[in-house]
Amino acid sequence: MAQNVDITMLAKLCQETLAETKAARRELGDVRVMAEQTVEYLRNMEKRHETRFTIIDKGFHAVDQRIAVVDQRLSGIDQRITDLKDDLELIIRAELSGRLTNFETKIDERLARIEQRLNGATHRS
Repeated sequence: MAQNVDITMLAKLCQETLAETKAARRELGDVRVMAEQTVEYLRNMEKRHETRFTIIDKGFHAVDQRIAVVDQRLSGIDQRITDLKDDLELIIRAELSGRLTNFETKIDERLARIEQRLNGATHRS
């Protein structure tokens, strides 16, 4: 079963091998082009997402700043309420003290009148 090897058979095998090598190189070139296109697509996608993430980060930063401003305003309002609370407490105490003193004065005056009536009634009898 030994075949005779001649030059035409070797030439034919070389031509087939060359054709297969060319086909493999074409496929390899196609794979290279697809790989480059995939890398480029991924770069573009990353840029788009990076831009979107940057925009989102800026939005969050703006919201954080607004929250900080609101927090400062609330702190100021808290301080004003505390100051007003102390002032109101002082005003209410002063008002109550003044009214209590006035009430005591009126009671003392009425008691004095009652005493005078009682003293006048005991002196007449």
